[in-house]
Amino acid sequence: MQQYNRKRDIINIILFALIAFYCTLSLFIHHGLPYIDDMVFHLFQADQFNKALEDGFIYPRWIPDANNGYGSANFIFYAPLSYYLVSITTLFTHSLPTAMIMVIWFSFFLSGITMSITTRKIFGEQGSLLPAIVYQILPFHLGDLYIRGTFAELVAFIWFPLVILFAYKILESRNKMAFIGLSISYAGLILTHLVSGFIFTLVIGAYLIYNYFLKNKKPLLKTLLSLILGFGLSSFYLIPVIFEKKFVQIDYIIKCPVGDYRKNFLFMWNKVQIILEHFYLSLHITVILEVILFLFIILVIQRNRGKLLNRLHVNFFMLLFLSAFILTTPLSKPLWDIVPGFPFLQFPWRWVMVMELSLCLLIGAAFSLREMPGFRLTDLKKRWIVYLMVALSLVSLNTILQGSHHISKISVSTVDVREYTPIWAGDMRKIMSEAKIEKVSAISGEALTDILEWKSEKRVVEINASTSTLLRIATFYYPGWEAEIDDNRANIMIEKESGAMLIDIPEGRHTVVLKFEDTPLRYYAKIISLVSFCIMFLFILVSKKTKQNQRL
Repeated sequence: MQQYNRKRDIINIILFALIAFYCTLSLFIHHGLPYIDDMVFHLFQADQFNKALEDGFIYPRWIPDANNGYGSANFIFYAPLSYYLVSITTLFTHSLPTAMIMVIWFSFFLSGITMSITTRKIFGEQGSLLPAIVYQILPFHLGDLYIRGTFAELVAFIWFPLVILFAYKILESRNKMAFIGLSISYAGLILTHLVSGFIFTLVIGAYLIYNYFLKNKKPLLKTLLSLILGFGLSSFYLIPVIFEKKFVQIDYIIKCPVGDYRKNFLFMWNKVQIILEHFYLSLHITVILEVILFLFIILVIQRNRGKLLNRLHVNFFMLLFLSAFILTTPLSKPLWDIVPGFPFLQFPWRWVMVMELSLCLLIGAAFSLREMPGFRLTDLKKRWIVYLMVALSLVSLNTILQGSHHISKISVSTVDVREYTPIWAGDMRKIMSEAKIEKVSAISGEALTDILEWKSEKRVVEINASTSTLLRIATFYYPGWEAEIDDNRANIMIEKESGAMLIDIPEGRHTVVLKFEDTPLRYYAKIISLVSFCIMFLFILVSKKTKQNQRL
């Protein structure tokens, strides 16, 4: 029996790999990526991140080539994990676009595996294969690649089932290692895609509240502590995001026309939706089909309720699907108006990914009954479930075919992201229109300059000043930039017209060094992450020692 299970697992893994190739085959054939603004942005970010690593900066924070060379603090605010994966893969592929294609393939492959493991643990072996395949090929998942080009969000799909799985294991089996699994999964999600992390924080919060009325408080407290540990592990990234957003033009996310959540509800046409007509048409069809599929699954589950495993969890996933659906519609607008953080999600239809996650778990619950008398192959409701899944797969296929027309060999190009631009930046139109920017120039006094080093987060300039000179560095000021003149700390001023850094240089020959260093906040955020990692490591050691003692 064990040999049979191992053989079946190998077959399933091969199947998930083939489905991942089906989802990404166009990328391999054309050896390119979808030519979409978000994908171009991610390629640029991956390039900048990789260059910073090559420059010797283990955790890059600054993008030097953004904003026409003035730079930006993008990596303080954008989660780093997906770019680490690209940089590691680049070591083997020696090509950044190829590395991104490989990471995208792995994201589809691993998302199938994590969904299979989750449904198997919650609902049993019988219902674990189909939902995993469906999870890989659902239209919103493929739309993230071919229509939206949201690279980091694709990787985040790996973590969603794992967060659910480990929260379930803590609450149901009191599994000690599930405590660590939830911490790592939650931290991994935050470090992959912050928006998805925010959404899933609400999902897990709802899961804990739901279980509060059903279980004793001890496993609930343990789950909460695990999430806190996950928060601690990701603190080196998350804490600066929370406290440094006041230094950038983050409000642009909700002020720009495309990002206004009030214009992006489903089933409410407006100007933005007309511009994105093809995407919104496909998305509406997807959601309608998924709602109908949900209703048929509920009918089947209700008919076989007495034979169902984990009925209480099925109830939660039903409520989760319905809640996520309502949050995509104008009915939820009052919530979007008052709940902190919701406007920064920009698009209410982001909740479709939660609908699809819930739907896959419910499919796992329904198909775990396939050998039972109440759920025979001749069951009309089951046939309609299959028909609807085929219809969804056809929408997915259309997404792939439509997106394939936009795949090309994208070259890395400079991208400016307004929301991460420092608040000290001047007229961005003027800055972006500058034909030639001198990286270093003397705007008063007389001096000769020579750039010795210009790395991602470090500039070294040799200057021979005939008189006292005001030196201009064509890099936006942002907290963390520190200047030294001949190893002595120097004051940095900010040019009002542009936001570039200015430094007073005394007469004579000097070496000026600028470094982008940790502020006290970033330093202590790293300490919190380090302490959290040590706690996690000690917990693992204690758990292993306890197991060994129990065996003895």
